[in-house]
Amino acid sequence: MLFRRLWYLLLLLVFYVFINIHFSTRNLNPDQNSISESRFYTNSSYEPKQYNEQFDNDDVVFLIITGKPNQDDRIPLQQQTWMRYTTQTYIFSETASGRLPLIVLPNITDSYASNGPKFWDALQWAWERFQNRAKWFAKVDDDTFVNVHEIYKLLKQKDARKFTVYGRCGEHFLPETHVSQETLPKNWTFVDGGAGTFISSYAMSLLNLHGFLNKSKVLQRHGSTLFGFQDASFGEIIAEIARRETLRYNRTFTSPFICEDRRLQHQCDPKHPEAKFCLRQRCTTLHRCRKDLMLFWHRHFSMRRLGT
Repeated sequence: MLFRRLWYLLLLLVFYVFINIHFSTRNLNPDQNSISESRFYTNSSYEPKQYNEQFDNDDVVFLIITGKPNQDDRIPLQQQTWMRYTTQTYIFSETASGRLPLIVLPNITDSYASNGPKFWDALQWAWERFQNRAKWFAKVDDDTFVNVHEIYKLLKQKDARKFTVYGRCGEHFLPETHVSQETLPKNWTFVDGGAGTFISSYAMSLLNLHGFLNKSKVLQRHGSTLFGFQDASFGEIIAEIARRETLRYNRTFTSPFICEDRRLQHQCDPKHPEAKFCLRQRCTTLHRCRKDLMLFWHRHFSMRRLGT
């Protein structure tokens, strides 16, 4: 009788040890489906799982494009107003100035069409210096007013690790000879450069990866005529990269453009029907702000921040 009881106890002990070993092994080795899902998600930086990174003013690099005809008049107005609230702002021109801290770009004329080459040179310059530090790269014109505090608040909520270009969007039709029929349809969305173009660090890394932070390659691909439409050619390149990345990760095409047409205004005169919106709401940028208009919006948004 005693022997039988000892035998039952021994069987129970063996069963107990077996159960513990079995479940411990399962916890240490998840099933293959779980491994596959985890690897697919973490390897794809195209769509990060969550965004918890800290943000400060140094995370935004502002790139201002100007030129000899306007730089001595317009840049000082930006310095007196919105540039005072930025920590990383760089001004690009083809002509040096004894009054202004400019980055002079060689082999560029001072015509309006040279804004395209300046734009690509500025992007390449900024990426080489800030690729491991900045989260956002903001291109603006020399007559653009930037509501810096609102831009910081907005970009703080965006994930710079996503393929994103933020700005005022529109549709543009290029002549058929300038459009590659294999890559894009005839009409597509792009970000209007005048109202400001805000490019995530991940988008910049993809521009570099696909060889588009090289002005010579862009010129070879699109031809000199497209440099006169710098925002349109940039939009085509961004859309093409998005399509390439879609094929790379085998995903449905998603536009990288985040369009917000009301808070980024192409007009500056407060009497204009579109710009009137900014008298009531906290706009982020206004384009074509010259002379007194730059000072007007600086005072307006300063008083709004103070609650007066």
